[in-house]
Amino acid sequence: MELIDVYDKNRNKTGRVKERYTEELLDGEYVLVVGALLINSEGKLLISKRSELKPSNPGLWEFVGGGSISGESSREAIIREIKEEIGIKFNTNDGIMVKSVRTDHLIKDLWAFKLNVNIKDINFDKREITEVKWENIDNIIKLREEGKMIESNMVTKEDYKWCLEKLKI
Repeated sequence: MELIDVYDKNRNKTGRVKERYTEELLDGEYVLVVGALLINSEGKLLISKRSELKPSNPGLWEFVGGGSISGESSREAIIREIKEEIGIKFNTNDGIMVKSVRTDHLIKDLWAFKLNVNIKDINFDKREITEVKWENIDNIIKLREEGKMIESNMVTKEDYKWCLEKLKI
């Protein structure tokens, strides 16, 4: 059982904790999700392909990320998600917050990290992810336009350029 905190529209915890995927959220309630732009020295971003066994968005490309668990900050959640999904450990001081967007019942935080690793050295759970690859921003936007990448991956070219500057890539 995975418990998650419920937030109000101003990102304040409501004091309510719910089990992930079981209870519906009420009007004005939100949960926190995080995503990571993992960018290498060539300016390419790491994307992963969701397993066909996943209940939502099977077979689509996405950035590493997921939902926070109760008591976790956004930064702690993205560090945990990166480690769980691809086996890479970052320090909690690593990474920069790119933006936070509120949609429907989600508060979506987008983070960016510099990462130089060979694809063959990435360990991922094949029940969750079937493939990982480095991709340029134009192809990522094309994948999204073609419906092959999760729409909620809200990175824009402006976000990407900002990340390159801030991460000194």
